[in-house]
Amino acid sequence: MNRFADTNTRIQSSSMRAILDLAAIPEVKPLLGHYLLRPLAQDKTKSLDDGSKLTISMETQARTVTWRYAKGRVEVLQAFLEVVDLGTAHMTIPKIMEFVNISLQHNHAKVREAAAQLTVYLYKEYRDGAIRELLPVSSSDHIAMKNIFWRTLFHQLDEIDGVVHIAGQESFEKAKKMKQKRLNNLKGELDALRSLAQATGQLPASEDSEEIATVTAQTRVIDSATIEQTCPFCKSSRPEFNVKAHMDEHYAAECPMLLQCKKCTQVSIYMYMYCTSIKNS
Repeated sequence: MNRFADTNTRIQSSSMRAILDLAAIPEVKPLLGHYLLRPLAQDKTKSLDDGSKLTISMETQARTVTWRYAKGRVEVLQAFLEVVDLGTAHMTIPKIMEFVNISLQHNHAKVREAAAQLTVYLYKEYRDGAIRELLPVSSSDHIAMKNIFWRTLFHQLDEIDGVVHIAGQESFEKAKKMKQKRLNNLKGELDALRSLAQATGQLPASEDSEEIATVTAQTRVIDSATIEQTCPFCKSSRPEFNVKAHMDEHYAAECPMLLQCKKCTQVSIYMYMYCTSIKNS
């Protein structure tokens, strides 16, 4: 297996075929399975200048093993598992995952991808829930799931279980939550702005009135049904404004009479800048 580190792909392929040929011998199969699961590296002890010794763990050593060698080890293990039964090879899922987990955390992306492919194969072939539990991270770990490698791996496992992830769904949900949060933040400012406008005579005290004053003091008569569909600032009228969420969205993104201060993000009437930053400056 040391030939897996060779840069010559022909030598790598010949080495892999030689190992798989041995898998056809019943007496050799159990020994070969144990041999293929050997750790990528062993614990290493390093002597320091002060005479003390530092032990580098096997996991740390394995992450820096030559990537061609590590990738070849993962690929030959998968090829071996595709032609043998776990029972006849004296191999178990926990033992296999112990080897795979180290490969999943290798420093080189090609090794991690090969290990992820092997994980998906094992899960699809054996449908063993222990495979998920034995992975180094959990799908409930929100920090780990921000990593596209782990997110993709768990999505592939979910697809085997019949759970379909719609492309862009997570981004859409995140954007939706951010938009709602922004609207909620603006709600308090808009309520305060309405109260201030009413106090200065820019809006009537009751929105149920038959008349509504414009910012320029020009009045017009509107029936009660239209009032609920009309923006009190720019007088735009739409049927969907009956829903408060749509009206707040109009305030935040469309209304030409409302501006958001670049200094403090406070929303103010265009003609009467009530922004505290402007007022104090």
